[in-house]
Amino acid sequence: MKSFIRSVLAIVAGVIVAGLFIVGIETIGHRLYPPPPGLDLKNPEALREMVRAMPLAAIGSVLLAWVVGALAGAWVGARIAMQWRIGHAGVIGAVVLAGAVASMLMIPHPAWMWAGALVLIPLAAYAGGRWASRVRSAS
Repeated sequence: MKSFIRSVLAIVAGVIVAGLFIVGIETIGHRLYPPPPGLDLKNPEALREMVRAMPLAAIGSVLLAWVVGALAGAWVGARIAMQWRIGHAGVIGAVVLAGAVASMLMIPHPAWMWAGALVLIPLAAYAGGRWASRVRSAS
């Protein structure tokens, strides 16, 4: 029972950390590249046009946020987990990936963003889990 509670705690903590990193990096990106004034967030065509007009760095900052969030969240989750550290990191990565896919379905993103998210988020989660496993076994 103790390992189950620790597993749940590891995943919840990892998802929270991932979310904090994502929100933090996206906030910085939105300050550097603010959306146009008066943007109607309920108008899909206006959102599609906004994404088309965004500079590459603005869109890239969103992908960066997802990747760094997956890495950090997976690292935290794997550090807390007693066993199956890579598995815990994978669950956290899957949650981040699900959020990224939901975002890309709601607001149209370029194809390279889809490809980047589908490849880089799982890799970042795996890397975070491996990194935490190495740190944990070394201590």
